[in-house]
Amino acid sequence: MGNRYNQKQDTTNTRLGALSVSAATGAVGTTTTLVGYLKQLVTNQLAYQVTNLALDAAVERCVAKTDGAVLNGTDDLFTITGGPIHVLSIVGIVTSLIVSTANGKLTLVTTTPAATVDMSAGAVAIDDDAAGTSYRHINTTAVLTPVTAGFVMMGNAFATQDTQFLVPIGTIGFNCSAARTGVIAWYLRYKPLSPLSVVVAAA
Repeated sequence: MGNRYNQKQDTTNTRLGALSVSAATGAVGTTTTLVGYLKQLVTNQLAYQVTNLALDAAVERCVAKTDGAVLNGTDDLFTITGGPIHVLSIVGIVTSLIVSTANGKLTLVTTTPAATVDMSAGAVAIDDDAAGTSYRHINTTAVLTPVTAGFVMMGNAFATQDTQFLVPIGTIGFNCSAARTGVIAWYLRYKPLSPLSVVVAAA
């Protein structure tokens, strides 16, 4: 019985030793034990995930809110959570005639510090704007600019380039002076500044 037990134990040890050697001569090469090989696999996987997170954070993204309303006050458009974002452009396009007169501007409600700030340099008239009218922020001062033609020439000068924004956690909204019939679809193009930054269309 003793000999059989010792033989079985020797066989098991030989197999484990072979497994260790086999693993050591695999893709890793420098690992001499099975435990070391597994540790290297975990390290490689973590490095891969970190690299992917960094690449993901650098990718340009876009989000749309197609049912933007013209309210007496603020209609929430986009909610930013998890971290700040770099807004490359934000564009509104009228999809249903805005009836009668009103002035509008984009605002931002931030979490830290708790505040409400204007993203637009000032409110602009959106009186009776027809479907196809677009709204963009241009110049370094973020002038909200309505264009009634569907086609827009995008220039290289600051005067006609889209204004870019650093936007922390919070909510972007469209603030109007009066409630009016009409619908504006809003499109936000941005880059996340952290792997946790997320932007969704507000309800």
